[in-house]
Amino acid sequence: MIDAGVRQDNTWLVVDPITGCKNNCQYCFLCNYDQSNKENVTIFSPTEAVDKLINYWAFESFSYPMIGTTTDIFQTVENIEYLKQFINVYEEKEISNPLSISTKCAIPDHFIDFISKKTKVNFCFYISYSGLPKSIEPNVCIDNLILNFKKLASIGHKAIHQFRPIIPQNSTREVFTSVFESIHEYSECTIIRGLNLNDNLQKRIWFWEEAKNGVFDFTKTVSVFPKGWQENLEYIKELFPEYPIYFTNSCSLSYKTKCSETFGTLGTEKCLSSRCPQNHRDLCEKQNKQFDNLDMSFYYDVMKKLGLNNALKFEKNNIVVSGELSHEQVAYLSQKFRKRLIVEKIFSQHEWGGHILGHTDLIIS
Repeated sequence: MIDAGVRQDNTWLVVDPITGCKNNCQYCFLCNYDQSNKENVTIFSPTEAVDKLINYWAFESFSYPMIGTTTDIFQTVENIEYLKQFINVYEEKEISNPLSISTKCAIPDHFIDFISKKTKVNFCFYISYSGLPKSIEPNVCIDNLILNFKKLASIGHKAIHQFRPIIPQNSTREVFTSVFESIHEYSECTIIRGLNLNDNLQKRIWFWEEAKNGVFDFTKTVSVFPKGWQENLEYIKELFPEYPIYFTNSCSLSYKTKCSETFGTLGTEKCLSSRCPQNHRDLCEKQNKQFDNLDMSFYYDVMKKLGLNNALKFEKNNIVVSGELSHEQVAYLSQKFRKRLIVEKIFSQHEWGGHILGHTDLIIS
């Protein structure tokens, strides 16, 4: 799916104008495409990238654009210069959608200075810091990651902390404590995820025997976690009782952007188990109520614009959809309707599924 250039993922509307990443993280989905531990290759210009994004069929005012999931956008001088040009075009076109940018590399001071002057662009920075050993993340420098949090916080752009994947090597109380003590003052919130797997990635997972040899139904599984990780998270919650912690990216984005969650997560197990401030839960409930009493014609009109004539019916707070939808259509319609879709059949070319598809997490030994 990465060769599409633009795609609607579980949460983000992704634009990937650069491929290849030298970080060589051992769990990365780029391994499946022979793009891990590879030099960066630019596919199209910053102007083309922005145009492809805003002209994509799924782009709307509620979309969450993300740039650069098939590289690390801060990995090289060329990548950083490309990102600056992309942001300039994004600003010139007056795009109001929050722009997500994720990294495991050092963010240079000159980029921090550049961002501090971009007052018309709404940014959502993600820093992926998970306390994993060099054998699994060989080119990640923890000191640089912590410094990223501090630099961004100093200019009013607290990052979302990505704590993923949770695997046996970083699920101990000691690692949890070290990670959260380092960043909780400088980050907006934390999103926690397990190890995302599919058939091809599973064969490469040398560092977790139970995950490599496990039998999983990847049409139903989002990710896997090791036993015992939840107890250590409870310890962290006691250490930092006010700090927001989420289990879905849509919730962390919602909190960061001070908007209601738009993927139908409100009231689900993932919502209720998160450490979310009550005022933000109230915001989600208030803003999403306006979608509760819409006439059915609204939903069918949206479907028709996509060339769909699937039958719909409400079941509690979900929408049950007959027939087949694509992964992208489910993600798009979930945002448009602010409901969880229960679809009879889903066609997907994505690397893995997600909670919006009804997939669940597993805890294994």
